[in-house]
Amino acid sequence: MSSNDYTLTGHLPEYFMSNVSLEKNLFFKPVDVQLKFAVNNLFNEDYLSVLSRPMPGINFELFIGITPKFGKKIRRIRKYKFVNNMKALKI
Repeated sequence: MSSNDYTLTGHLPEYFMSNVSLEKNLFFKPVDVQLKFAVNNLFNEDYLSVLSRPMPGINFELFIGITPKFGKKIRRIRKYKFVNNMKALKI
């Protein structure tokens, strides 16, 4: 497709875009890690989002997110069970 094919008509052609991605969250004591891999334009579709501006073909993304756990303390919640005589029993 030439970028001049649709310039004179003033409209954009229809297209069908297929993307796929995989994500995985990993939890470690000092950090949480998020991994993501994506394939955009899976079938290498020719398309325009703006007149006379062809968009990229198939492309790949790799994302690595790291979230440190500085100063996070685990709070312990005490549970109590109330019995008929209103005495609390620690579980």
